Amino acid sequence: MSENPADELNLVFNRFNLGNLNGITEASGYNLGGILKWQCLCDQCFMPIPSLPAYLNIDSLIINHEMLGNAEINSIWDDDRKHWM
Repeated sequence: MSENPADELNLVFNRFNLGNLNGITEASGYNLGGILKWQCLCDQCFMPIPSLPAYLNIDSLIINHEMLGNAEINSIWDDDRKHWM
């Protein structure tokens, strides 16, 4: 990454098993399950308000052995309103 606005950092988790986090989360009382797909593209990272559009999908989210179902979250920056959507 640099201050060049054309530089981008693309972070991707594809088919990450959330159960791999249980060593960290169980101390707080949470047991997780499900398969995570997450993508975040950071460009203009050194600007006062960086662009960080993100997509998160969890297939078969389980918390404390209770099946909650599928989850999907998308975020985009609304430049006109100056906030995340």
